[in-house]
Order: sequence, then C-alpha cells, then structure tokens
Amino acid sequence: MRQLSRAVADIDELKDFIIDDDISVLVEQSHASVILIYAGDNAEHQLPAYSSLLAEQFPGTPVVGCSTSGEIDNGDTVVYATTVTFMLFDHTEIETVMVNCPEGEEHAVGEAFRNKLDALNPKAVIMINTPLSFDSSQFSRAFSKTPVNYHIIGGGAGDYAMSRNLVMLNDVISDNAILAIALIGDELEVIKETFIGWRPMSKEMTITDASGCEVRTINDEPAFNVYRQYLNIHDDEDFFANALGFPMLVGKGNTMLARVPVKVTPGDGLHFISDFEDITHFQLGFIDPTTIKDQVEEVTTRFRGFKPDGIMLFSCGCRRFAMMDDIQKETRPFAEIAPTSGFYTIGEICDINGEDLVMRNLSFVAVGFREGPNSRQEFQDKESTSEEQQDKYRTSPTTVIQRLLHFIDNLNSELESKNAKLSEQNEKLLNLSVTDSLTGIFNRKRLDDVLTDEFHRALRMDYVYSIILLDLDDFKMVNDEHGHQAGDRVLVEIAGLLTEHTRRTDIVGRWVVRNL
Repeated sequence: MRQLSRAVADIDELKDFIIDDDISVLVEQSHASVILIYAGDNAEHQLPAYSSLLAEQFPGTPVVGCSTSGEIDNGDTVVYATTVTFMLFDHTEIETVMVNCPEGEEHAVGEAFRNKLDALNPKAVIMINTPLSFDSSQFSRAFSKTPVNYHIIGGGAGDYAMSRNLVMLNDVISDNAILAIALIGDELEVIKETFIGWRPMSKEMTITDASGCEVRTINDEPAFNVYRQYLNIHDDEDFFANALGFPMLVGKGNTMLARVPVKVTPGDGLHFISDFEDITHFQLGFIDPTTIKDQVEEVTTRFRGFKPDGIMLFSCGCRRFAMMDDIQKETRPFAEIAPTSGFYTIGEICDINGEDLVMRNLSFVAVGFREGPNSRQEFQDKESTSEEQQDKYRTSPTTVIQRLLHFIDNLNSELESKNAKLSEQNEKLLNLSVTDSLTGIFNRKRLDDVLTDEFHRALRMDYVYSIILLDLDDFKMVNDEHGHQAGDRVLVEIAGLLTEHTRRTDIVGRWVVRNL
C-alpha cells in the first residue's frame, strides 16, 4: 500500500502534483485505489471541479470528498486549502457507498446502510457524514443495533462557519448524506486509536431534563445558565465559538466523551450534535496539554510498532481552536511514522472496545493501514527544525495554559482547605442577588436579564414569546386594613401559586416599582 497527499491551491497545482509524483503510473500499478479530497474553502465549487479533473485522469477510480474546518497534509495543519490524497492498495478491494439521509428517517437509513456494508464484508470502513443536517445519534443507534465485526473510522463534514456540511462521491455532491469507503481483503491490517485530552475543571452537575440531542435543564435550572453563569457566555451569534473550548465531559460505558453545545434553544436549553441517552452527570472541561502530550506519545509508540504504510487523522475542529499553533504537536509526530493526511471534523467516528458506534466530540482519531506483515523499513520524513530549542524566548499558548492549570489546581486546593464553606456561601450570595427576599421568586434584576436575552433571541430566530404582568387589585387596602405583615403573607401566597402552576422552563419574578 502507498499513500500520497498534497495541499493544492488550484487546478494547476493539482495537475503538477499528479505529474511530479508520477501518480498515473502508480495508480495503474496498484490493484485498487481511491482519491480523497478535503476542501476547506469554497467547497461547493472546489469539490466538483477537482473531482471532474481526477475522474478524467483516473477513470474508474472512486473520488470521495467533503467540506472541512481544516485540513491535515503530511502532518501539517493547513487552512482554507484543499488537500488531495491517493490511497493505493496492492491487494485490497475498494467499494464506495453513499445514501441520502432525510431528516426524520435516520433510523431506517441507519439499518439500510448497515445492511449494505455488511453485505460487502469489509475489513475497515472510512465513514463521512453530514452531522449538521440530520440526527446522527439516531443513525448510529440503528447502525449499531448488533455488534460490528469491522473497523469504523471517520468524521463529520463541516466548514469554518459551522453552517454547511458537504460530502461527495464522484459527480454527486450532497449536504444530507452518509458516505463510506469499504476496504475489503484479508491482507489489510488496521490500527486505530482515539483520545480526548480534556480534563474536568468544575464540580459535577446533573442533567435533569434531556431528550435526544437537546439538554433542557441542568440541576433543575435552564441548561444555558451553566455557560452564562460560569463562563459569561451569551446567547448570540458567537455562542458556539465561545463555548467550544469548554465542553461537557461525560462518561459512557468505558469511554470518556466530550459534548460541545452548538446553539441555545428556546427556553434556554442547549442543542448538541450527539444525544444524551443514558448520560446524567457531567463536568465542564478544558484542554490539558500535559495529558495530550502523554497520549500522543503513547499512541505514536504503538503506531511505530505497527509500521503502517499510511495514516489518516480525524481531529475535531474544536481542538484546532483551543490549541492554536500547538495543534501541530499533535499531528506532526504521526508524519514521522508514515505518510499522514486527514481533516478537522464536526464530530468524529471511531468504534473502540466493542462499544456502539457513537458520534464523538473534541476527540482525536488516528488510524493506520498496511497490507501484509510489518516488514516496512523505518519511514524517513522531512527533517524537523530545531528552531524551538534554539529560541529561549519562544513559548506557546498550551505551555501558558498548562502553567495556569497547575496554578489553578494549587489555588483551589488551598481555598478548599481554608474555606470549606466558601462554595456554599457563594451560591447563597448568587441566589440572593437574583431572588426577591420576601417571596423567594426572581427579582427585577434577573427579570431584566431574561427579558433582554429573550428579546434578542426572538429577533434572531423569529419566534414569539409571551410576557404576563400581574397586578393585585386593591392591595393597598390589605396593607391599610390588616397591616403590612398580612400584605406580605398575601404576596408570598400569590408567588407560591404562580410557581406551582407554571412550567419548569417559565420564569416567575416580582417586579417592584419604587415610588419616587
């Protein structure tokens, strides 16, 4: 097996790539081949244009493509580019499958897609889907109804604006489909690994109301409050960009998963691309550079022992956001082992430890391929630079983050030992700041915040919300005839009735008007 890739800016550079590396000769000599195109910019035009040229140059070779939120070329992260990868096999057969997945039909499509792949009896499947267009959790649940006896790896197509996802097979392009490359043959050997590298940084919280991909309440409060309260993140057009560095870390089976909210739903819920079935507890997480470094070293050590002929990487776009330039430290070590390409995803696919196929978030998936025993000579990649070792003033964002996390850990330990009741007191103060002291319902400050958020959300999402103002008739007479203590009891009883007869997602508060 051989794998070759290059980032190209236009058709002319693609032609140069084909000529410079004698790709035509290599394709003719191979038993089977597949071409993958990852387009990070102008994908709706780049994908069909490049596919047309490649189909003309290599008739009969399947061309698979998708839009991405970043590309990986020979271990380097490139953005707003297009990478083209040739996978050339000596013994392995290749079959490609793409099916549309209309919204609401995910379960039926999942079953049918599984049947198609099972009939091919593959050794491994590279799967790419469009997670912004359908409920991938419903598809995965139907697909994994029974255990799978082949490897499944891949990711979700996306773009830099988190607004479009495109997949392509030959001359067919779709924004609502699942695509698979089935690799068939006993000679094919596969190694795959996945990790997160995020760690908890908050107390454990409880999901008290969730359905499918929506979490409505956390600790019996609107779910969005977690991001608004702890991180000062607002429900605006930048919500996803601000939230993606702080995922919800959850345990599912033997696996630690991360879930990143995509948007705020009406009623201050949170929408995700993966479901929360059987998940009740989570902690807010943040990137841990030390953990990532250790995990990359462990995984690359296993890959070196395996000696793959080619490596594919599927890494969440959130990792590129959080790690910035240091993301290269995660991808480049693989390019020292074998030719490496891949893309940054919206959700990652990797079946590990025999568990169900799940759409992951914030994870890193590496898969190595080879045909036959691991007899290949040590791979020689381009020489690495010693610039970082020579520049004593050079640092990186994750180095600073690592030190800040260490500082926070020690500071928290000191605060916990000296002030065991500090957290409880702070929570009480927070409740006092938004609660009416007499009735126990929300005060005017909290109502102002809610009304502002709902007003802006209604403008953006074009939906209707309701406000009910209730005034007690002749209330002054109660105070005058029976005293202010009786009047206070009336207010408390009315507040209790309103709270009892409204929905959990409704907001009840006391709007006090001061006379000047």
